[in-house]
Amino acid sequence: MGVMDERQIAILITQIRQELVQAGFVTDSAALHTEGGLQVCHDPDLGIVISRISAVRALSEELAHHSSICAAIRLALGEVLTRAGYRVACGPSHGQVVVQVPAEPPTAADD
Repeated sequence: MGVMDERQIAILITQIRQELVQAGFVTDSAALHTEGGLQVCHDPDLGIVISRISAVRALSEELAHHSSICAAIRLALGEVLTRAGYRVACGPSHGQVVVQVPAEPPTAADD
């Protein structure tokens, strides 16, 4: 299995974000802390980690149902990303999904 370089990791993250946006998720890092959404980043030990970030003004009802919301989002993320051809697993933290980095590096659509 080959090791992906930073450029290939960036391409993979972009492709994953595009899949998530098409499915209706917010992945814009500028909006995460005010509106909430999904943070997509690379962890060399795990793969591409997708974490749910709650909005600053989270409702008290959301806090009361936090584990149920995390489970539903994790299920939805798994379905969206698996259908797109990625291998996914539950992350080490509640509400995280990890996309396993493939042996074959991705190619950019523009290349």
